[in-house]
Amino acid sequence: MFNPYYTPVKLDSSGESDTSQSPEEKWINRQSVFNYLMYKMADNSDADSDNCDEAQDDSHLIEKIRQLEKEKEKLAKKNAERFRLEKQYKELSKSVKSLKGSSTTSLSSGYMSSSPSPGTLDKNRLAESSGLTSMLNEQRERLKNLSSRRSAETSSSKRDESGCEESESDEDKDSKNLDKVMSKDHKSKLQSNRDTLVESMIPDDIFNDLIANRVLTTADVSRIKEKNTREAMNEELLNNLVRRSDRAFYEFVRSLHKTLQGYLADLLEDPIPKPPSKKRQKRKRVPGELSINVDCEDVAPLPNKKKPLCSCQEVEEQILIMSKTAYLAIRRRDTTPAAFEQFKKELSQTNEILRESMEVMNTLKMLCEHGRSMHDISNGSIRFSLLCNSVDGAKDLWEKYSHGHLLDKFQQGLVNKSLLKSCHAKWVKLKVKIAEDEYHQCIRELENGNHGSSQQNDHNYRRTRLRSFCRKSSEENCLSFSSPYSCIPEDEPRRAFRELQRNLALSDHVTQPKKQRIVTDCETVTDFPQRNLLYNFRLRSNQNQL
Repeated sequence: MFNPYYTPVKLDSSGESDTSQSPEEKWINRQSVFNYLMYKMADNSDADSDNCDEAQDDSHLIEKIRQLEKEKEKLAKKNAERFRLEKQYKELSKSVKSLKGSSTTSLSSGYMSSSPSPGTLDKNRLAESSGLTSMLNEQRERLKNLSSRRSAETSSSKRDESGCEESESDEDKDSKNLDKVMSKDHKSKLQSNRDTLVESMIPDDIFNDLIANRVLTTADVSRIKEKNTREAMNEELLNNLVRRSDRAFYEFVRSLHKTLQGYLADLLEDPIPKPPSKKRQKRKRVPGELSINVDCEDVAPLPNKKKPLCSCQEVEEQILIMSKTAYLAIRRRDTTPAAFEQFKKELSQTNEILRESMEVMNTLKMLCEHGRSMHDISNGSIRFSLLCNSVDGAKDLWEKYSHGHLLDKFQQGLVNKSLLKSCHAKWVKLKVKIAEDEYHQCIRELENGNHGSSQQNDHNYRRTRLRSFCRKSSEENCLSFSSPYSCIPEDEPRRAFRELQRNLALSDHVTQPKKQRIVTDCETVTDFPQRNLLYNFRLRSNQNQL
């Protein structure tokens, strides 16, 4: 390119440059060189920027070329595949046409060359028809076999379904029968063991279980609890059960097992019917006999040291145990719809029973609010039978009864510390009753002289009872009545009293500290027979020392 600031160098005659320059020329040359360099630098920077743009354009072009090459390869593959398929199609079509032409020519030539007779045609037709009939027969037999198999399968399935329905119907019938009336066998079991159940059964825990199992209602239980004594409540409970169904009997037996009264449940579950026990004949009254009834008139309970606890927690625990066992017992027999329906039915029944038991528990919680508790005290009675040998003995007994001395003796002899402790009472008040009609009858019999017609068995029976009574009593507890069972004259005291007096007389010689020690040692023993044995042993040891 032309540089305007460039000045040519002068040449000499030989054509070489003249190096001898003036300072001005040197300065001008230097200036032109500098301008030239600056121009070149500017021109190169522009060229570099142009080169960068060109390089970017080249890269874009290269990418486009690569894409086009890929598209070209794809199209070439498609065209080659299409060409191959078209070629194959043409070849196949040609082969099909050639085959069609050869088959038609062979058929026409064969028909023209053979020209069969009508007899051979009939034979061929008969052979073909026989083959067809044999094939049809085989197909019919196969169809028959299949139909017989299907019918057998359907009949077996129907039988199974009918069997299930019959079993379900039997179960429904049994359940209905269970809910109707109690059978005679169960009634006879309850009746034969009625005395044992009335005397030994504890009904308080059974009520909750029977209510939870929908055998009794709360109204029924409240009616039963209106009775005063436990025996009366047991009688009323058994009367209610007899009027119920067989399911009530089974639930009653289960509740006996749950409340730790299995010995009573075993009596009802005995499969071998026991022979009806003969009722004990009522003992005939002996002439000259008087009956003394000792009733508990009143009881003063001691103040409870412990706060009364509500039984709601126990009821909740029983309901929890019952719900766990009930839900664990629910199982599906199989995957059939009938088993699923039975499963839903059992689940709904269990939910209903638990709902009712929760209502009962809520009722108990309402009753036990503000520290309330339910309690009951039942009265008991004792009956003594004394035989009077003379009119004076009967009159003396009547005078003691009428003046209250007999009541005082019973009060002192029967009501002791151990009785008060076992009854948890502060004091117990007794009431003695002798029937006036029986007293007058006894006087008449003694005046007529019929007092000696008693039987020896009755004597032995009463003797054992009176001995056991005196063995459990102390000096003040024994009654000083004349009795024919002492085997000594009537004026003398009985043998038990004579032994007691002799022991007391011997014990008087012993010093007071030793006697006090004996009494305190004997008083520490709670059991009456052991206390008497210890007392006699101490007295005999003291006698030997003397």
